Amino acid sequence: SVRREARRTMEASRMSGRMSGRLSRRHRVSGKLAHARPLACVAVVVVYGALSWRGFRHLFEKSPSPAVVFDFDLLVCLYFLETLGAVLFGVSTLKGWSRRHFLEHHLPLVILFLLMRWQNGETNGRALAQHKEWMALVLFISFNEACAALLVVYPSQSLDKLRVLPNILVQLALFCTETTSWFNATSTQLKLQDPDMWISTILTQFLLAAAAVHVSYFRKLVRLFEKLFLAKD
Repeated sequence: SVRREARRTMEASRMSGRMSGRLSRRHRVSGKLAHARPLACVAVVVVYGALSWRGFRHLFEKSPSPAVVFDFDLLVCLYFLETLGAVLFGVSTLKGWSRRHFLEHHLPLVILFLLMRWQNGETNGRALAQHKEWMALVLFISFNEACAALLVVYPSQSLDKLRVLPNILVQLALFCTETTSWFNATSTQLKLQDPDMWISTILTQFLLAAAAVHVSYFRKLVRLFEKLFLAKD
């Protein structure tokens, strides 16, 4: 009986170890993150705020200047650094973000833009020229990430609630811009049949995946808005 009890204990220990290993792997992907140091979060607020202002100015240009590409380079660099911090070091500069959020939102844009940047050189700037309005909008709505970083330094329930409605509008604007940018780029290529632009056109199809993600975010935010502001006590 003593041996049986010892075997049961060993088997239970092994099962517990396997389960904890699975849970830790899941936690590494989707678990909550520790907040970064306040100074890092303040720096992120400043950078996102500056990029948002730059994007706002680009939106009202008759023809977006080449500077929008440089500004987007800075945004992608920040996305990459934040994703690196989340995945490797378990820290986040954005309130409420998990590793999964960074892997779903930041990382795909980093990879896609690097490929588009490569194609931009191959096509003498034409690959990104057709998406400048989209880039300007993505830059402008960086105020959303700026608010999320500010909430790490200065927690405020009022600010957290108030940014829900603008965030809903952000997701809607992104969906419209991504689908429009995809349609314009794809239809233009089908008409011109430019052999140098086919790879760029294939990469453009990923804008549809981004649009689908933002539809998902939109639905979640609408439910959150209903819960915060429309639900009866």
